[in-house]
Amino acid sequence: MKLRLSFDILDLKWILWILVPIMVFHASLTLNVYESMMPLSYLLQFLDILLFLFSFYLFIARPILGRFDFLMVGYIIMMIGITAIASTDLKNMIYTAVDVLFMVILFNYCKEGKMPILLRTFSFSLSVCVYINFIVLISDTSWMIVDDKNLFGYILGDNYNQVVSRIIPAMLCSILTSKYGLLWKINCFATFVTGFLGVLFLGSMTATTGLILFVLFCAIPSISLKRLGVWGMFIFYVFFQIAVCFNGTSLQNNDLAVYIIVDVLGKDITFTHRTELWDAALRVFTESPLFGNGYVDRDWYLSNMSSLAMGPHNLIFYIMISGGIVLLGVFLCLFVMAITRCVKSTESSRRKMNLLFGLAVFLFMQTMEYYPFFFNFLLLSLAYYYAEFNIDKNTHFAISSVSNLIKEDYGKADTID
Repeated sequence: MKLRLSFDILDLKWILWILVPIMVFHASLTLNVYESMMPLSYLLQFLDILLFLFSFYLFIARPILGRFDFLMVGYIIMMIGITAIASTDLKNMIYTAVDVLFMVILFNYCKEGKMPILLRTFSFSLSVCVYINFIVLISDTSWMIVDDKNLFGYILGDNYNQVVSRIIPAMLCSILTSKYGLLWKINCFATFVTGFLGVLFLGSMTATTGLILFVLFCAIPSISLKRLGVWGMFIFYVFFQIAVCFNGTSLQNNDLAVYIIVDVLGKDITFTHRTELWDAALRVFTESPLFGNGYVDRDWYLSNMSSLAMGPHNLIFYIMISGGIVLLGVFLCLFVMAITRCVKSTESSRRKMNLLFGLAVFLFMQTMEYYPFFFNFLLLSLAYYYAEFNIDKNTHFAISSVSNLIKEDYGKADTID
């Protein structure tokens, strides 16, 4: 008698606990800021590419690509093409594309009943990154005594303004998974505390303001007030982008704007020279308005825009510079599809409102900064697939260990000859 294990790898669930953490750690952690961690950084990059190729095999074996995913893949492919034609930073564009395509493939792989597990793996992986950041901050206190914010090795994003781009997605995922059991509720609380303290320690005004706004919103008990806050935040974001960011330095000639920003809010009318960066971004955009310049590096920004800082410090301007009107249109389509599908999904719940408000705050913060597309696309994907996470249903998802998942998958496939 011979024991044969015949199973379909496409039906395995525990494999997500391997694929997602590697992908998230690679996208979130900048281990190369510490020389001693360079070997680990290279190993993580190698594993990320290797597992991406494996996930691509999963996609080829069962290709499922909806309109939303097709647009996201199309965005990345067009970015690669534009970058190659413009002869800009093709190597780093490919590295960026690997993580985004990896994520798209995993969302497609999980469409047939695995979405709750995918959400849990994302929540676990992002929370671990937040914990690592907190441990680094309290163990290496260089950030407390060094005035130059670019000298300290920030393990989440290599910049003190980028840390929050990992923390907000981690908080959102932990909120969504808090429905799945007691340990997930504990993880949600721990992620909020360590993430919030991590941002307060660093002192980024953009990150701190956005995070305080998000935490206060999460504390609102009323669904009606939350719904009003969500739409108010989205409308304010659009207004601010058009009325302030698109005006650039001409904002200084607007008496009402000067009164509100300088006299009432006590802020710099240039938003720490960002208005000059926005003017430079508009100028660069008009030089190649249709397709943009592709994925560009630091030297390109300093040569073609301004020596004040790297890049436009604004998501919309970044898309306009890198992909022109074409990719801006694709991104807006992705945004509208994600929000529309999320709003229409099941009944309104506090978790859904928190997710939408978190996305709105994330976008608003990117009027002053730019966060990697991996996290922008992740939040859009969470909104688009919200209904498939079964969060609003009365089904309780107990925490299963990886070993239990393995037994479940293999047990169904055992045959004896």
